Amino acid sequence: LALRARATARLRRGEIERAADIDGWFRMLAAYLFIAGVIWGAGAFVLMPPLHEPRTMVFLLTLMGVCWGAAVSLSMTFRAVVAFVMPVTLLTAGRLAWWGSDEALLLIVLTIAFAGFVLATARNYAKTIDTALKLDSANLILLAEVSAARDAAEQINVEKSRFLAAVSHDLRQPLHAARLAMETLKSQVQGDAQQLVVAGSVRALRNLESQFDALLELSELDAGALHVHSIDFALRPLCEEVVQEFLTSARRRGITLAPAMTSAWVHADPQLFRRILRNLLDNAIKYTDEGSVSLAVEDRVHEVVVSVSDSGPGIEPGLLDRVFEPYVRLHESQQTPGHGLGLAIVAQLCQRMGIPIEVHSVPQTGTRFSCTLPRAASPAAPATRPRSTRMPRPR
Repeated sequence: LALRARATARLRRGEIERAADIDGWFRMLAAYLFIAGVIWGAGAFVLMPPLHEPRTMVFLLTLMGVCWGAAVSLSMTFRAVVAFVMPVTLLTAGRLAWWGSDEALLLIVLTIAFAGFVLATARNYAKTIDTALKLDSANLILLAEVSAARDAAEQINVEKSRFLAAVSHDLRQPLHAARLAMETLKSQVQGDAQQLVVAGSVRALRNLESQFDALLELSELDAGALHVHSIDFALRPLCEEVVQEFLTSARRRGITLAPAMTSAWVHADPQLFRRILRNLLDNAIKYTDEGSVSLAVEDRVHEVVVSVSDSGPGIEPGLLDRVFEPYVRLHESQQTPGHGLGLAIVAQLCQRMGIPIEVHSVPQTGTRFSCTLPRAASPAAPATRPRSTRMPRPR
């Protein structure tokens, strides 16, 4: 037991690391167990009662139980089981053969048969454990390969996003120049047919420029090129400015666009939040054929909730989890331009700014997107102003 404890302590301290060291440890364990088996087997010559006494069967059953326990506890290394069981069995059989009676011969046969059963069971246990260890090792190797492939794919995606973010200005400039050239040509061509062709080209370039801007914006977010600069600012001027941008497109589609009336101040990045509102309003107007789109502000104690609501087709409950995924369009329509990037950009901007965003929708009724911003103290109402402790009069 002391030798086994020493070997086990070496293994736990990490002194046995290489495969050769581990194989040597198993050989040493088998040697220790062989000594232990000799000691147990020698006990048959010293402690076994006479054959005719009932205590003899108790002694033999004890030795068999010890061999069975060795088979169960040491089945991970079959040779250790053999090293222990064989000397116990042979020495016990030799002690029984010393008496030379028929009863002793029967007990010898039973002892050897039980030892064979113990060794066969230990062999099966060893094969099962070996198979399990091999499968576990194969799974670990496969997991490492999958993890390495995932990391490589993520690295490629990050490098792609960084490249697009770095050259975004150079890529945008040719498209912008082409659109301006076509708009200039539109005012110079003569004839209705030529006007229609040029107008179609201008619309196509505008759509291409818009989608390209969205793709580059998403790449900038993926690459981490955008930085948040939060300040305290009044929400009403920003909301009015964004609503003013979309009044023409809303009237063209026959949609009522209601601005927000608020005096709240918030703490956020005004440029990034402007992009959030622009994407939400653009998405709401695109998918609303009739009715209204509204920008509302709910002023709470410590936060301000800004909501964009529409009376469009709504979203099925089972599809709400997919609205912020890139390139996902839940209402495919040829009349609605876009590639499903607007809400994905909104989700990433909100995540970058630490702004919670929620979506509530009722099919065939409408959808509402809500952003919750931290409230800031208004300069007109400083935080040092004392508060009244008087209770209101009962009515």
